Amino acid sequence: MRLLSVVVLLCIIFISSDALAGQQCGDKRVVFSFDDAPRGGSILMSGAERTKRIIEALKEGSVKGAAFYSVASHINEANRQRMLDYAEAGHVIANHSLSHANLHNVGAERFIEDVSLADEKLKQLPGFQPLFRFPYLNEGKSIEERDAVRNALSIKGYRQGYVTIDNFDFYIDNFYRRAVRDKKPVDIKAVEALYVDMILSAAEHYDGVACRWMKRSPAHVLLLHENDVAALFLPALIDAFKDNSWSIITTSEAYKDPIAKVSPATLFLGQGRVAALAKIAGAKDNELRHKGEDTDALDKLFEQVLKSP
Repeated sequence: MRLLSVVVLLCIIFISSDALAGQQCGDKRVVFSFDDAPRGGSILMSGAERTKRIIEALKEGSVKGAAFYSVASHINEANRQRMLDYAEAGHVIANHSLSHANLHNVGAERFIEDVSLADEKLKQLPGFQPLFRFPYLNEGKSIEERDAVRNALSIKGYRQGYVTIDNFDFYIDNFYRRAVRDKKPVDIKAVEALYVDMILSAAEHYDGVACRWMKRSPAHVLLLHENDVAALFLPALIDAFKDNSWSIITTSEAYKDPIAKVSPATLFLGQGRVAALAKIAGAKDNELRHKGEDTDALDKLFEQVLKSP
């Protein structure tokens, strides 16, 4: 209980500092999106159980039209049903490449081919929409590379499945699974508190950035991953957003926002569209990055989560 209180206190600091720095400038709206589906099983649960938990949590939370960005090479005969289940539940299936290729490493030509191969596989699925999200949010090392891929996506009829709320949910997932693997005693409620408060704090942070530099609150797109912590803590996360005056909207509604029609003229794209537009408007880098993306700070919080023997 003592350790849980410490973590909750630290997470409250996450939220309060951003809330004080930001300013609300309109109704707060967000769509939930999940990268890397369908991921394989883990020490905590099978892939099928993860999908079942996520679908149930979204249904119980009355969340409709979420997006699942699929790494198409993950789909095989054994787990294709999971993607069908997401679609049957009313959610969107979208393209996250064939192999989770990093554009910064493979170059535009190979990257475009990777996206095309994924398209051939994914467009056969019900619920598919031609939205593409860059793995690692890497959109190119040069203007030429960036524009070559943008043009290729446009020719194929794709829109960008950008995010506006970046966060390190994957880091918490990795920590929790490693702790379980290593048989370290972990306060699961403390992990939940850290997960929920970090993500909600990131949402408030990026909304504050939008209010300051765009003078309005856009329809936000939350980056999550189809991982174990999502399956475990999604009910609490949904409740937290609603309790803090966020409306959870659909993918279709989110990408009707005017920023969906903007192709930011910058290479500062790895923190999402709001950060990119704020950077163009004059924001400094240290204003844009949320403190929950500091791995040293997260590691210190993890130490509080681990129970003493």
